Amino acid sequence: MKKYYTPRIEEFMVNFKYEYKTWKGWSTMIMDSFNHRPNGTMNLQYDLVLNKDKFRVKYLDRQDIESLGFSVDSYFEALQSYKSVSSKVQVMCFSTDNVVEIRNPSMIMFKGIIKNKSELERILKIIDV
Repeated sequence: MKKYYTPRIEEFMVNFKYEYKTWKGWSTMIMDSFNHRPNGTMNLQYDLVLNKDKFRVKYLDRQDIESLGFSVDSYFEALQSYKSVSSKVQVMCFSTDNVVEIRNPSMIMFKGIIKNKSELERILKIIDV
């Protein structure tokens, strides 16, 4: 499975983490406003169309999930399960299609496609985990 993908303009929002290629190499960027321009001269949409090979985002992985306070519950190639250290919330990742299921003992709180850590952080905040 690929480690990075090229983001779509719809994914860019405040606190979105991505990498931008400069003459020095890849730099990690966090979108801090909607007027953010990685190269300081063009607007983001224009830059994404003309220089899309200069943008990349890391797919959600085990390290990302663990950094948000989850520990491995079970790990198989097609399905990874993580439990929250501080609550009874479980995150299940179906690695073949980026589907993530977030549940507590009594219900599924979220089920959908989450491609990166920024998206997972946003969803966890929305469902108040």
